[in-house]
Amino acid sequence: MTGNVVICGTFDLYHAGHAAALKYAKSLGDHLIVLLYDDDYSERLKGRRPIHPLEFRMAVLESVRWVDRIMVVKENLPFLVGEIRPDVLIDNRVNSDLPNLVVNAKDVVEEYDGMVIACPIVASIESADKPLSSSSIKHLIYAEAGLICGE
Repeated sequence: MTGNVVICGTFDLYHAGHAAALKYAKSLGDHLIVLLYDDDYSERLKGRRPIHPLEFRMAVLESVRWVDRIMVVKENLPFLVGEIRPDVLIDNRVNSDLPNLVVNAKDVVEEYDGMVIACPIVASIESADKPLSSSSIKHLIYAEAGLICGE
């Protein structure tokens, strides 16, 4: 496949699931654009701020070889996706409780015959039945320390 691929997210506590998603997304096109949620936007979506601030998360993503461009999302993801007009939009949600912004952006992408492709999910450290996520890693760290994770 050729063209632009867009993947969206907070990318907090960068882990193997993030790496797999970015590598997969890059395999679908020539140019991978990461739409990185800023701290406030992520908090509105998830009800909590990321552990790492935006600048830290950007620094990590800038070091990833599959990423060609990073754009910060402060609001209205579907509008930004419509402005970029990617050939492929990656649905990389691992938490079905979160608002599905990709579904909202999907309509925009399909208006111009773009594609929305689900990303394969990496299994959690805890259980093969759960997807690997920053939240699952945070819960393990808190559990190891004998603390309750306040999410």
